[in-house]
Amino acid sequence: MVFLRLDTLWFANETAPSFDAPLVGPQSHTMTATVKGLLAGEFRQAPVAMTVVRVGLGLMWISNLAWKVPPEFGRGTKGGLYSYLADAVAHPVFPPYSWLVEHAVIPAFLPFAWMTIAVETLLAVLLLTGTWTRFAALLGIAQSLAIGLSVAVTPNEWPWSYALMMLGHLAILASSPAAQPGVDKILYGSGNRTMAAGRQLTGWGAVAIVAGLWAAATSFGDPLASGGTTVGLPELELQVGQYNLLGGLLLVLLGAALVVAARRTNASYTRIVAAVAAVAALSVVARWGFGSVPLGGNGSSTALFLAIALVALLMGRSIGRAPDGNLQEPTTERKDTAPATT
Repeated sequence: MVFLRLDTLWFANETAPSFDAPLVGPQSHTMTATVKGLLAGEFRQAPVAMTVVRVGLGLMWISNLAWKVPPEFGRGTKGGLYSYLADAVAHPVFPPYSWLVEHAVIPAFLPFAWMTIAVETLLAVLLLTGTWTRFAALLGIAQSLAIGLSVAVTPNEWPWSYALMMLGHLAILASSPAAQPGVDKILYGSGNRTMAAGRQLTGWGAVAIVAGLWAAATSFGDPLASGGTTVGLPELELQVGQYNLLGGLLLVLLGAALVVAARRTNASYTRIVAAVAAVAALSVVARWGFGSVPLGGNGSSTALFLAIALVALLMGRSIGRAPDGNLQEPTTERKDTAPATT
């Protein structure tokens, strides 16, 4: 009979050494060390795994900005964001919290709604870019708790979803941002900052180009539509915004400028990208829900433009810096003009 030992991955018809016994042969050493590492050792890919968790949470927040539509935020129809507050009163999770919502939050609903948009936009931008990650994790825990206290026992809701949201942000809080791919690693980590900043700019440039091409390719039917077309998978509640043809082309141009800035280590390009992306974000905020939006767009679009602006601004400061963070002086080749002597 053949069976598998989980501690050594040796078969029963062979000698199965203990972890303390001398290892014989390279195969036994490799197999035993691998299993020990998997079961109880250090997971070397933990920073990558936590980056996936962080980006996943960022996508959750950016996707959920799309349905919070100003200027009423659902107050007139008793839907949208307003319905969440109504559920907090109708289906109390924690009665004192429900009392606070009923007597303090709902009477000041519009300021609260804009504050919610601001907080969740900040969460999306910081988590997607990996900037001030631990602050974002704390903010995410607080926001997830507030949402859970509002709707956790509402019919057709799954209470564990809000607990999992808090646990995900708690895991981010306990991780090391300086070890994960992201802006924090360049700002606070060690190594060649110019190369790392260049990789960040190139990566975000690729994201902007892909999103822009997606928007441009799907908006030809109505190229200047105010709402634009969704970049993402709406049926899965996953998106990074809505854009018409102009918005898509702008994303492509911003992405190309980031790639060029990374190749040429030119901080001037990144400053231009940051300024243009910030203006684009403000143009969406100023018009979304109030009238036609020149670039198309929704709350998710605002967050993506702001993320591009933040990466461009912060990574532009790291271009041309030495590994120790100091500015690199341009090197010039010295030429010996003295006449040759014999």
